[in-house]
Amino acid sequence: MVDEHKNLESRIDQFLSEIPNEAVSGFGTRISIASFLLMGLDPRSYPFYKPTAFEKVERVLSWPRTLEGESLVQFMLTTASLPSGLRRS
Repeated sequence: MVDEHKNLESRIDQFLSEIPNEAVSGFGTRISIASFLLMGLDPRSYPFYKPTAFEKVERVLSWPRTLEGESLVQFMLTTASLPSGLRRS
């Protein structure tokens, strides 16, 4: 997941494809582990992601359910724009 020459979604999907579902199962658990490890690289760029909380936001905004890597990337893009949006409010 540290190869920044690849896009983030691809890095997450590749990492998760190498972890057997038998070892770590469930969408939320798998993506949270990837998020936690990314946070170790740069917590400002990669905040911790708990999908169950963000799924509620997606439902309210009528966003389609996404795949593992897409979900985390969408979350990061959304949270990256929050500070400037909150300052304008």
